[in-house]
Amino acid sequence: MRKAVGQLRFAGGVLIVCALLAWARPAFAYSYHSFAYGYSVSVPDDWAQVPDDILAVRSPDLPIVRTQRSTIDVAFQPKRNAKPFEYPFIIVEVVPYSGIGYAQQVSDDEIRSIVKMNTGLDPANPYSPDSQIMEGGAELESLDGVLNMEHENRRYMWSSTSNLSEVGLIRSRQWGFFGRDAIVQVTLYEHGRGSDRLRDMARAVAGSFKFGIGREYQPAFTLGDALQMLKDLFAAPTLGMAVTLVCVGVSVIFALIAIFTARTRGPEYADPRMDQDLSSLVPSDRYEL
Repeated sequence: MRKAVGQLRFAGGVLIVCALLAWARPAFAYSYHSFAYGYSVSVPDDWAQVPDDILAVRSPDLPIVRTQRSTIDVAFQPKRNAKPFEYPFIIVEVVPYSGIGYAQQVSDDEIRSIVKMNTGLDPANPYSPDSQIMEGGAELESLDGVLNMEHENRRYMWSSTSNLSEVGLIRSRQWGFFGRDAIVQVTLYEHGRGSDRLRDMARAVAGSFKFGIGREYQPAFTLGDALQMLKDLFAAPTLGMAVTLVCVGVSVIFALIAIFTARTRGPEYADPRMDQDLSSLVPSDRYEL
């Protein structure tokens, strides 16, 4: 009897853990692929894409801060929303480099300047010295925004709050991704204090983002990169590299041996045909004029 009760308790614990994991990690059933801008992003199965015709009509009137140099490519919202663009919702904006004064892919220094221009915060000092702290969900956040810059991956996360007339407190979480031709910004907008579940969901959505082949950021190959590549290869050589180095080394050794031998050989190794009297090659009959 006690054994059966223990088994039932164990089974119940497994079910509870599975339920918690399923609730904590949203199921992504829909992936959006932008062929125009070369990226893809996934959203949970209880979210839906805002129809393009509604997006075209409503996007100019959205009470959110955005520049005229960006284009809202797509928007998502929970399926339970009664009407379009009820909070919360997610929009994906595309900012071409050509629209902000850059003719080609931006450098790392220019990336930092663009992030500072978009967020108002310096990546080297992501916290405002006069920021006010408020509680949102189960965490404390700055009213003036918090910036997290990932220099190696060339992306950033920026959270901020604002008070809009007739709306109230709006919290936003934005992820910016730098590609070859443009910045793509994925932003969650929610009303009020926000929730941890939405925060985790938005983080998972941003984690699903990726550029298509050829549309990702392409760093310049410098002499420093070449030296670092050689250093990495010699630090952890592969089997193919080891075989190649051995073959090259053996070839160089045999070549040096051949050159040294040719220079040090004595007359006894000379070709006897070279000692042939050249006079024998001249015809014996001479013609006189």
